[in-house]
Amino acid sequence: MAQRGIRYPDNARNCPRAASGLMKALFDGLAPVQFAVGPILMVAVLFSGCKEERMLESILPVSGTAPRIIAAYPPDGQKGLQGKALWVLFNQPMDRSQCERAFSITGPRGDIQGAFSWKGDIRMEFLPRGELEAGKHLMRVATSAEGKDGLDLREEYRSHFYPSRDHKQPSFLNSEPSDGSQGVSENADLRLHFSEAVTMGSLRNGIRTSPTFRFSLERENQGATAVVQPIDSLIQGQTYDVTVKDTIQDSDGNHLANPDEISFRVGSDFEIPEVLSVSAGERTLPEGLTTSGVSKHDSLTIQFSEPMARDVTESAISLSPASLSRKSWSHPDQLTLEPEAPLQSQIQYRLTIANDIQDLAGNRIIDAEEYPFITDASDSRPPAVEVLQQVAVDLPGGIDGAQPVSDYFPDPELPDYGIVDTAHQADLNDEPGLSRALVFRILFSRDMSLTSLYESLTFIPIIDAGGSDLEVHTIRFLQNQNEVLVLASWTPAGSESSPVFALEISTEAADTDGNHLESQFRRFLSF
Repeated sequence: MAQRGIRYPDNARNCPRAASGLMKALFDGLAPVQFAVGPILMVAVLFSGCKEERMLESILPVSGTAPRIIAAYPPDGQKGLQGKALWVLFNQPMDRSQCERAFSITGPRGDIQGAFSWKGDIRMEFLPRGELEAGKHLMRVATSAEGKDGLDLREEYRSHFYPSRDHKQPSFLNSEPSDGSQGVSENADLRLHFSEAVTMGSLRNGIRTSPTFRFSLERENQGATAVVQPIDSLIQGQTYDVTVKDTIQDSDGNHLANPDEISFRVGSDFEIPEVLSVSAGERTLPEGLTTSGVSKHDSLTIQFSEPMARDVTESAISLSPASLSRKSWSHPDQLTLEPEAPLQSQIQYRLTIANDIQDLAGNRIIDAEEYPFITDASDSRPPAVEVLQQVAVDLPGGIDGAQPVSDYFPDPELPDYGIVDTAHQADLNDEPGLSRALVFRILFSRDMSLTSLYESLTFIPIIDAGGSDLEVHTIRFLQNQNEVLVLASWTPAGSESSPVFALEISTEAADTDGNHLESQFRRFLSF
């Protein structure tokens, strides 16, 4: 390519002294090197008997002509490099920055970075930042390279070369067991055959298994066969994928030409497993149909048709809304999910069994399955206030044996207010002086937690005149834990005032199963 455009004068043989001087001017300090254009090396021989000015006219450009490359290293097709620097020789002074931007070297893994230096304005050198790896490289000078007079390079320059004399890439031939094999022994070695010897260091990072397993590496066949030896027995029924990566190299650094992936299966059981039943406590959950009456305390049991791969199966089962559950196997074919904390009350849950679950041979169920259910059993419903009454007592006696005022407060379904009969008061203690108390009876739908009632039950003044006051003094159960007696210490109002208080029970009130009131309860009390 570089030969094009070089003129040889008819009287070239008459100027040996001029040719010698010109060659020294052009290539001083360049020998010993190889040039991309062989005839340039013979200029001094071809030119004899000419005048020096005629020789300069033949080699150097005529003013105003496009620049061209007359020599470069490495030349096209070069195998193996001498030294580290690569260079390009132009036939006229060049714009350095434009030439550097137009220059590039591309290797197997992309562009090569490095530094430039110049000898005069006609020879540009490039020193790669690191060692060039094996494989085909391209050195290119685009036509955007300019001479000092602003003219672009006459034509683009390209040169393909190989840093190593051995540029042939190794290839992956086959494996034992072969791709797609089934019934592989759990203790089988895997042999990977290559077209030539590959290095042990590149094999360690160039072989990946999925699922991962520990293995040792050896080489056979003078390094052309890699032997993968599992340290632990492989899992029966498991399918393994082995990736042979292109980072594997021969001794000259050439990368593997054809990275590949092979799969094989351990064992010979190919029967698809089934989900025989799913139950919540004593209730069987049908697939796809919502089941009610499930307790929030119930554990979930899944019965399979055969022993299952535990870790894979456990990770493929989920409960929504999410809830942490302890997973245990009563038998190899029976999995139990026991909530670490009770589920929420009156919530629809969905148990999902993904088709990722596997038996010990790696067989999966055909389709994912879902089992919806609602936690609305009797122990999983929120409590409610059924009756609120004032208890009839007379001063100064206690409250033992006292009877509630029948129908004194309206039913909870009627308007939420009631008139307090202040004639019925109890004395809270036996000490001198009167410690007045009003007594209320509350009947809940379920047995209640006494602590939660102390935290949730309050009297709130709504209309308060004359310094009246009403607050909780004592809460206690009667015959059952769903029947509560509240003693409220009472400071009467002035004679002309008619205070109004609200007896309020917040959703902090909970039954003995931890179910909270569904909504706040409030009853207004007028005096």
